Amino acid sequence: MRIIKVNLSISRLKICEIKWWHWLSNLLLVQILAACSQVSSSPPATKVSGESKDEIVLAFSWEDFDDKGFDPTMGWNYYGPPLFQSTLLRRNEDLELVNDLAQNYTISSDRKIWTFKIREDVRFSDDQPLTAEDVAYTFNQTKESGGLVDLSALDKAVVKGNYEVELHLKQPRITFINQIANLGIVPKHAHNKNYFRNPIGSGPYRLVQWNPGEQIIAEANPYYYGTPANIKRLVILLTLEDASLAAAKAGRVDVAHIPPSLAIQQITGMNLYAHKSDGHAGLMLPYIPNTGTREKLIEILHSNYALFAYAQGETTTGVVLHHGLRNVALPAITLQFASLGELFDGSVLIEKVFNYPGLGDATVQAALRSDVPLLLGIVFFSATFVFIGNTLADLSYQIIDPRIRFGKSA
Repeated sequence: MRIIKVNLSISRLKICEIKWWHWLSNLLLVQILAACSQVSSSPPATKVSGESKDEIVLAFSWEDFDDKGFDPTMGWNYYGPPLFQSTLLRRNEDLELVNDLAQNYTISSDRKIWTFKIREDVRFSDDQPLTAEDVAYTFNQTKESGGLVDLSALDKAVVKGNYEVELHLKQPRITFINQIANLGIVPKHAHNKNYFRNPIGSGPYRLVQWNPGEQIIAEANPYYYGTPANIKRLVILLTLEDASLAAAKAGRVDVAHIPPSLAIQQITGMNLYAHKSDGHAGLMLPYIPNTGTREKLIEILHSNYALFAYAQGETTTGVVLHHGLRNVALPAITLQFASLGELFDGSVLIEKVFNYPGLGDATVQAALRSDVPLLLGIVFFSATFVFIGNTLADLSYQIIDPRIRFGKSA
């Protein structure tokens, strides 16, 4: 049963077993995979078969983790629940926080101590029990590892019993609950420098095979404490976006993650689903740093030649216009004309982020397809912008500051 060609993710189907809500910004689609046995009362536009399937093949671009592995203490899925591990809390299909490993938790009156009582029936995929020792070890190790997970608010994790642990914060921070809900618990007895390649966890799936740059194979964890997975085996092909679409057209995959720009193509036997996910992206725009222009102008206004101009009857406005601005303008001109090239580069980024057709998409597609002539043309065009900006800045220097004109002495 070949089912889905996916744009962003699938909306409002019942979530069955695959708990990986935030793989690559918009991979909420994998939660529901059409192997789920029921469809909600508000189905998507095209009907999905309710048949169950033991194995599915998925095509995703997973470079972000393909070289880093699957260690939560170093950042594996730091922005969402991991696939091979469990978390104390998790978010349900409505993005509400609910208990996972935790049976319940309390927060002290000063909001610095979070006390968790965890389930006693949880076992890792190597059939070893999960205890408070593992929870405390995970949080303390993550804090010391210096990975992608920010636990700077955590002071220490303390074991209070076999199935009770306390998280001590340096200061109250209610948003710390997000880190709690995202950090997968690792086994203290099996966590080592090679763990990222051979993860052991208590999540719904366990890693069977990993060929970096090629594929990941996962099978249902027989010791999972939650609802057993209907989909017993996942074959995840690590492909680029174009290759994912090609695999879908060839009938080699059941689910393909593709960008919106390719979603207009129809594939026989596959349905396209769109979902308003909670994925988000940040965009930092260029800005002019503080170069001390104000301080420089104040210094000039108190210099000897400014005092001499005042003594000759010059006003403050005249001193600023004739002496101050020329001295402070050079750094500002340098920054402004240097930003001319960034206007071109920034347009490329914005077009790709917001899916606008233009040079941004052309650049990415040329890189994916190894289109060297097109890449060279784009690079040359960008370099021309930078050259023009630097040239205009150099010419402006000579107009503003006579001391640096060619052929003139200082």
